[in-house]
Amino acid sequence: AIYTGANDLTSPADAENAFEGKEYDALMMQLEVPVETNVKAFELAKAKGMITCLDCGPAQNYPIEKFDGITILSPNETETDALVGILPTDDESCIAASKILKERSNCKYVVLKMGDKGSFIYGEDICQMVPTFKVDAVDPTAAGDCFTGVLVKQFAETGDIIASARYASAAAAISVQHLGAQPSLPTKEAVEAFLAERA
Repeated sequence: AIYTGANDLTSPADAENAFEGKEYDALMMQLEVPVETNVKAFELAKAKGMITCLDCGPAQNYPIEKFDGITILSPNETETDALVGILPTDDESCIAASKILKERSNCKYVVLKMGDKGSFIYGEDICQMVPTFKVDAVDPTAAGDCFTGVLVKQFAETGDIIASARYASAAAAISVQHLGAQPSLPTKEAVEAFLAERA
């Protein structure tokens, strides 16, 4: 069940106020706020040369053309299907869906979240699956949000989308081993320890 609540009341003016007199490295958006609010936030961020990311959830047909030149467009499988009518299940369908997403949004990278398969990265001469880590999952709640948040943070720090996706996969792998949403999110130290064990 989805109840957007206060998100519905977030206005373009709120986005302007959030940017007023402040500097940020990146902007992350999702589809639970009004389209016009996301568009305003994106325009403000783009004008400042910030990294921008649209996490395309919850699944719906959405005007991604309004985010021309966005850095990262990141839907999961069902969100991809809702956007382009292709359910990504293998390399061929991932490529087909990614091409349409990239053409429609002129994004730098498409990052398809593929659950336990990993993430499929498309853009800037990259076309590959970044595998996830095998763990005993307890609760998948917030794993996708964890992945996207960490992906953007790492990309802002490193500029390496593949390494960032691997790091984000590690964070998501930790999160699914714990119950809940916010309580399951790992610290930087936990992610780095997890990766060190698998180096």
